Amino acid sequence: MSRSETAYSDKFVSVDPLARTLTVHHYRVTTPSLVIPLAQITYLLPAAEATRRLGMKAWGVGLTGVCWARDWARLDLVHRQREFDKCFVVKCEGNVLRTGFTVEDRQAFLGAMEQLEPGVTGRRPGQKEIEEMGQASYEQGKKLSIVD
Repeated sequence: MSRSETAYSDKFVSVDPLARTLTVHHYRVTTPSLVIPLAQITYLLPAAEATRRLGMKAWGVGLTGVCWARDWARLDLVHRQREFDKCFVVKCEGNVLRTGFTVEDRQAFLGAMEQLEPGVTGRRPGQKEIEEMGQASYEQGKKLSIVD
């Protein structure tokens, strides 16, 4: 797929306006690329709203139930702090796990997503899911002794 055929593309994700999909690259060994139809996105949140920094992983399922696509730079805590605003979590209809990923250009990515699926960046999880995310973050913090 050439750059002219995508609304946004970098080494981590691609947003395809023709297929109306978000493709997360380097997802898992068994599923190298995860293709998500935009219409099936329940919500798309900045990682800061969906998980604590310590809930992030360089690759794999974190303690907060987010399956992170590979980005080895997330191993570096300084990089994680500096680039945290370029990390997102997406929840799709029918999926238990949420998917976490990095983008290179936050504004361009959000602009492409909003252009193709208006309102997607304004969607929020339901109350039950917020409570589950909060409990998972609390449990994780408790294990790491950062909460009471």
